[in-house]
Amino acid sequence: MIIDGLHFQHGARTASSRMEDVLKMGGVYVATGADHATVSNCEFEDAPMGIHISGQYALVTRNHLHDSTRFLGGHGWGPIAIVISNAHNEFSFNRITNYLSLGGRDGADGGAFELDPRADGDPVRDVSLHHNYSYGNQGFLEVAQARDDIRVAYNVSNDYREFVILFEGANCLFENDTVLRLLPKNSITDVVFTFIRGGSIVRNHVFVVHSGPQVLSTNGTEVWGRNNYAGQKRLNNLYFSIGGSQSDPRACRSARAREPATRASSISRGWTCASRPAARP
Repeated sequence: MIIDGLHFQHGARTASSRMEDVLKMGGVYVATGADHATVSNCEFEDAPMGIHISGQYALVTRNHLHDSTRFLGGHGWGPIAIVISNAHNEFSFNRITNYLSLGGRDGADGGAFELDPRADGDPVRDVSLHHNYSYGNQGFLEVAQARDDIRVAYNVSNDYREFVILFEGANCLFENDTVLRLLPKNSITDVVFTFIRGGSIVRNHVFVVHSGPQVLSTNGTEVWGRNNYAGQKRLNNLYFSIGGSQSDPRACRSARAREPATRASSISRGWTCASRPAARP
């Protein structure tokens, strides 16, 4: 099945906030057993859940999802651009902007991507998210339930709340992303990452923060016990603080031990480099 070049506008929401109802939605809904689907070159405008993939071996690429600010159901589920509920899927070159609802129990909710097979699908593993652009959403990626082998690479995120929240999942790979946390805090959570299990790799990133969040910290906000920063491997990341507002935007001691800071130096007007990877011998 190939869905290409369609325009979806003013999508439906559910009157119920029950997980079983919310996670059966989608402007494009690919059900379990509908494998090898392609969704490409489509536009989703004001679609509280744009694309929902419950099949396997799907390709979701070059879509534009934008401007959804209505709650999915009740005030506990904000709009989600793309929901992933099964294994062996790829998401690339999508542009996602302004997926969030203000209010509700957490202050705001929503996001660009969510891995959540609890209502339909199988345990999520072997999923690749690469070369996507995300701006002004209530987070880039929330992993509600997954196993391992989640690969996130070459994305650009300038979002609220988080870059990645891992409620579950281990042995994931995050590499070569550009992550900006410059938008103001708008909910009870304000982080770059959260982790619960160890073994993931974070490498070759550019992180840019303002005077609020640090990259490897809960920043004193709610993470529901997902604060296992010491259990991850960090390699060759660059950390920047706008205007030199933080002497070290990384945060935890284990991060400083693994990626030792060098002399702070200005790299461009208004940006200060607080860490550089060690020079190769």
